[in-house]
Amino acid sequence: MSEEAIGVMEEWLLASVAICNELALQEISDHSTLNRAYKRFRVKLLDDLQRTLLDELGPSEEGIGFDTTGYLPTQASMHYMARCNRKLDHFYKGGYAVGNHSQLILAAVSGLGPGSDMGFL
Repeated sequence: MSEEAIGVMEEWLLASVAICNELALQEISDHSTLNRAYKRFRVKLLDDLQRTLLDELGPSEEGIGFDTTGYLPTQASMHYMARCNRKLDHFYKGGYAVGNHSQLILAAVSGLGPGSDMGFL
């Protein structure tokens, strides 16, 4: 996660008194603490957290939407990459299934792109 994204998360937490109350946070962690915590996350932990949340909420859906999105493996701008003659031949890709009613992410999968979205379905 970029320092900018962590800074945005820190600002969001500072501005969200209701969220802090719900999470029983007495103070907001510094962005460096959030960054260290993020680096310890593993896919299994995130999967377990998602499964626990879904089990607790028990969403019932009549329809599910699915989409993928790509994430660059670098923080360099596309302008900089082109200027330095660096070719971007792959990127990270995430596929997400979202419940139409609950708007919860019901399933997520990651991989590398470019390529067809059929493998993610």
